[in-house]
Amino acid sequence: MFFVIATPARTFSSLVANIMHNSGIPMNLPGTPMNKPDYANIHGFYEAGWAINLNEHILGELGHSGTMNMGKPPNIDAVRRMVGTKTQTLIFDSVRYVHGQMHETKVKDFGVKDNRICYLAPLWFAPLLAFEARLITVQRPEQDTVASIMDTWPEAFFWREDALTAYREAKGRIEAMMASWPFPTHHVNGDALFDDTDSELARLSDFLGRSLRSDAVDPSGRHHKALDMAAPREYNGTV
Repeated sequence: MFFVIATPARTFSSLVANIMHNSGIPMNLPGTPMNKPDYANIHGFYEAGWAINLNEHILGELGHSGTMNMGKPPNIDAVRRMVGTKTQTLIFDSVRYVHGQMHETKVKDFGVKDNRICYLAPLWFAPLLAFEARLITVQRPEQDTVASIMDTWPEAFFWREDALTAYREAKGRIEAMMASWPFPTHHVNGDALFDDTDSELARLSDFLGRSLRSDAVDPSGRHHKALDMAAPREYNGTV
């Protein structure tokens, strides 16, 4: 089974990927090192390099800054115009290769997590559909997510409106994709991972079809609730 975590940044998606990876669902290619933790996520992002590099390349073609956490989302119409082009073929080929590598090493269940997929959802739709991917997203209150985005990348998102736009675009695009998805999908309640760990992991366990480890749930990982910020930086037309 192929599981895809596609959700806006700063919604505890790395925690979900951590739980899955350490419960026997690899989130990267065999023999490939996971990207390293940094100040924004001390426990690691659990993102596969192949997906990051692919999405960075596509975002670069769109004239975007090339990262989920920098600048504004790529124009949705520009993304849609890439459907059916060699760019989408590149996604097909990449997913096909990963599928083949996993089956060659007899890995039954595997996954990928990259927040950038949200911005590029129209392009990823057909390739993921072809391989019957199971989609997972993580729900977190908007104000907490936006506060976390601003606090994590203050230079890119100094104004709250910019962070809000980035979050809403990412959320809207992946939710539109999930609304018409013919295969099973799952919504994780991010706050419940901390407030009601056993129940929330039981729900995710049922969806994944395997038991899950809970030791990855570290209360200190509940980053940047809205109240952590003294005052939101609202744009008032001046700099």
